[in-house]
Amino acid sequence: MFVAGGLWRILWERTHPMQILIVAALVVLAIPLILAAAWGVFILLKTLLDMGRDEAHVRAERRKHLRPDGQPYPPTGTGLCDQCGRAPGAVYFLPDGKRLCQGCYDAADVATRDAHLETQESAP
Repeated sequence: MFVAGGLWRILWERTHPMQILIVAALVVLAIPLILAAAWGVFILLKTLLDMGRDEAHVRAERRKHLRPDGQPYPPTGTGLCDQCGRAPGAVYFLPDGKRLCQGCYDAADVATRDAHLETQESAP
């Protein structure tokens, strides 16, 4: 304790009061600046994470409206399916005027793709 007390007294006697004031001002100003910088980094990281989540959500929503081949599904609405006669939550309104539920649309789409593949295979 004597050494520390003696060292403190020596530093105090040899230090100009203006030097002490400058060091105290730097400490008082540095702490808020460090806290503000840390807060800014936190906000930046949070914003970047939120942007990534938003982009993933948009991609997932976009995928819901695209068929497996990448083409968009036809417009949907309420009504009866022309093929099976059910009243599902939504039916697809096809360009030729038909209304098909999801199951009938997928079955018709598979049949259309199969017929298209067969015509390609049979062509010379």
